[in-house]
Amino acid sequence: MAFLAAGIASATPYTYFVQVETPNFGQTGWIDFSFAQVNSLTSLPATASVYDFQQFGYAMDWPNTQVSGPDVTGALDAPPVVIPNGGGAANYFTQHVTSWGGWFSFLVTFSGAAPGNAAPDGSIFRVTLYDESFGYLASPLPDYEVANVTINPDGTLTGNGSTFDGGSATVSAVPEPASAALAGIALAAVAWRRRRLA
Repeated sequence: MAFLAAGIASATPYTYFVQVETPNFGQTGWIDFSFAQVNSLTSLPATASVYDFQQFGYAMDWPNTQVSGPDVTGALDAPPVVIPNGGGAANYFTQHVTSWGGWFSFLVTFSGAAPGNAAPDGSIFRVTLYDESFGYLASPLPDYEVANVTINPDGTLTGNGSTFDGGSATVSAVPEPASAALAGIALAAVAWRRRRLA
């Protein structure tokens, strides 16, 4: 039964909740979501699906978006935004913002071969804030992003937030429904067994 439970749990996708608070930058700009393999030869394929985008205090220019190619689909106001990690370079979805100040949040789910499976190299999903000319509005993390989720070579995932002048980003794992259900079943089985033994 433990083997069966482990098989079910490992087949579920991996989901993270990301919230970014920003100051009013006083200019137009872009929210960028990108997903890339560390090494196109040794990283496993995966897809990032962005949905449940919420915002407060922003003016969004919904029709004005940019994507890296036809493999990136969807829109923040018509979710999900689906971004594969393949293709040898970062795939991206970029949303135009006409006014900043407040917060935005979203859920991102990772599926495919990479999550949960070991490989020589992993992948990284980044959230980056740009000005109108694609200069960085805030760049606290090593690749100039404000938040990221890394698929590590061992198949585990790690979320990283940040703080920056006038703002912050938080990234937290969301328990998978299958995992929560399996935990409930296991606890119920333990309780039933204890009652039988008592």
